[in-house]
Amino acid sequence: METPSPTSNFEIIDLPPLLVMGNSDPVRKQLESRISAGLHRLILNLQPVEFMDSSGLSVLMSAWKKVKPFGGRVILVSPAPSVRALLELTRLHEIFEIYEDMDAAQADMAA
Repeated sequence: METPSPTSNFEIIDLPPLLVMGNSDPVRKQLESRISAGLHRLILNLQPVEFMDSSGLSVLMSAWKKVKPFGGRVILVSPAPSVRALLELTRLHEIFEIYEDMDAAQADMAA
């Protein structure tokens, strides 16, 4: 996971190229650590993600569930076609806000 880009009221986090069972636990722990530290508005950059399995979906859902009680948000940005297909197949596109453009996601989060 890349170093996040902090802003005044949200954080952009780049996810790794593979979000699978082999690395999902450390990614989940890093996200949970940020949420526990008070970050409840996250933009997860999926552009680097080339492949995601059900463990990766679990990481996304875990972050969403942890920020919801605080009125937080998790926005997904630039999923690859295969990742978008997985989100749609599992109907998670109905839960997450998904943007193709980082600028649009940042503008929405900042509003």
